[in-house]
Amino acid sequence: MQIDVQVLIDERGGNKKVFLDNVQEKINNHIAGKTWQECLTIVQLNSDGTINSTWSPAVDSNYLERLVPFMRGKQYEEGGGVFSSTETKYYDLDSGLTKGVVDVVTEEFKKFYSAEEFSNLLFQQLMKDKVFAGELANTLADILNEASNGVLGSALKKQLSDQLAQSLLNAGGDTLATAIGTALKAVLGKVIGLVAATSISKAVLAVMMKNMIIMLKGVLANVLAMTALKTTIMALVKKFLLASIIASIMAAAGSSLPFGLIAAPIIGFAIGYIIAHEVNNLPTNMGEKVSKSVRDELDGKFARINNDVVTEMAKSLAKTAMSDLVGKIAGGLMENENFKKAVGDLK
Repeated sequence: MQIDVQVLIDERGGNKKVFLDNVQEKINNHIAGKTWQECLTIVQLNSDGTINSTWSPAVDSNYLERLVPFMRGKQYEEGGGVFSSTETKYYDLDSGLTKGVVDVVTEEFKKFYSAEEFSNLLFQQLMKDKVFAGELANTLADILNEASNGVLGSALKKQLSDQLAQSLLNAGGDTLATAIGTALKAVLGKVIGLVAATSISKAVLAVMMKNMIIMLKGVLANVLAMTALKTTIMALVKKFLLASIIASIMAAAGSSLPFGLIAAPIIGFAIGYIIAHEVNNLPTNMGEKVSKSVRDELDGKFARINNDVVTEMAKSLAKTAMSDLVGKIAGGLMENENFKKAVGDLK
């Protein structure tokens, strides 16, 4: 299966601004819709990344003992010590917002790479493969013959299959439906009208694209689960949530000292000040700052990410049994009411 990866990379690259605009808007809305407590919640993580415990903001030692190391990029140390018989345990810490924001960004990636125009372009790429186009054409001819109670016969069916295969190979852009209709008219001109040919071709194209998008989403889910991409998204979201939390607390503390020199009691004071005076502004301010920062970071990394995602998708599609896609298209056509109604003219 030969796919021109660069064509696909360029197509998505031309839509970068729309993607980044959507990411920024969705992150902003997501965080702005949270409560101030959720914005300052800290989660303590197990070694596998699952949540061990959750700590809502409060001016007490339990919360501050986790907030301070989180803000300093350190682990939380539990137990141990000179007078303890238990071994010290170390836990990573994170913002309670991280997972939700990562999910928002990931969802935008899914939408971006399963967009109709991208799916259509990818299908054109698949159409350039003679084996795939031939198998699809033969299946379509079989379905038309079966749906019309064998009116085509073996000779006409073979002729239609060959004509469909050639039309599919030569099709491009939004002309797939036209190509199918042209093939039908060329072979079945005496037994099929223009309206029926057009209806059949539109139904075939609709079912083809629907199943292409379904397959694409499955491939995309695997690609977006790649360790490198997941790590990139997680790292940048965590970084900017942390930066926003630090900025909010430093502003509340009214200190110009570097954060590492701010004593825990002053941080506790800052939390108390936020609780008393800034609760209404915190989600909005964090939403604006984090969404813009994530957008800017993705902007700088977009070319590499786009290249990696499209390349991995092409590799996955090359390994996918295209006969499965053809089979699903066949099944979809047999259930499509518009197709069955249009084929009725052949009987």
